[in-house]
This record gives sequence, C-alpha cells and structure tokens, in this order.
Amino acid sequence: FGDRGKRLKLQQFIAKKADTLYDKSNLDKGVVPIKPERGYE
Repeated sequence: FGDRGKRLKLQQFIAKKADTLYDKSNLDKGVVPIKPERGYE
C-alpha cells in the first residue's frame, strides 16, 4: 500500500502540473520525455 500511496500522490502532482509540463515538452520537442512510471514499480 505504501507504493500505491506514492503513486497516487505522484499522479496527483503530475495532474496538477500536467498542463505546464506537457505543453512545454510538446512545444519544445514534440515528445513528452517525462515517464513517472519508471523507478516507481
């Protein structure tokens, strides 16, 4: 449950920052370099 809690918090954080992060990434490179799933499995 600990890992699941961390993942939920991570996803919530990304959800809030998603607009800024993904917009900048898409404008700059056209690809989203951020893959939060890695390292949290």
